[in-house]
Amino acid sequence: MLALYGLKAPSQMDGRALSEFLQNQKAANNNAKKQVITAEAKYDWGTYKLQLEMSVLGNYKYFDFTKTERNKSN
Repeated sequence: MLALYGLKAPSQMDGRALSEFLQNQKAANNNAKKQVITAEAKYDWGTYKLQLEMSVLGNYKYFDFTKTERNKSN
């Protein structure tokens, strides 16, 4: 949001503006790698499954989406 308004990010903030990724999308797609992380937690009342997908571009990671499912116990 700060980049959209041309404001400088405070020093305590980290990360990068997504506009950098979108400016040269073709080049970024050639170098970006997809990484998928999955986790599962089982409880008496059900099981939770988490899937996280991110694009890795050099030292930077961009979260594309997450998906959480809950399966109830019978």
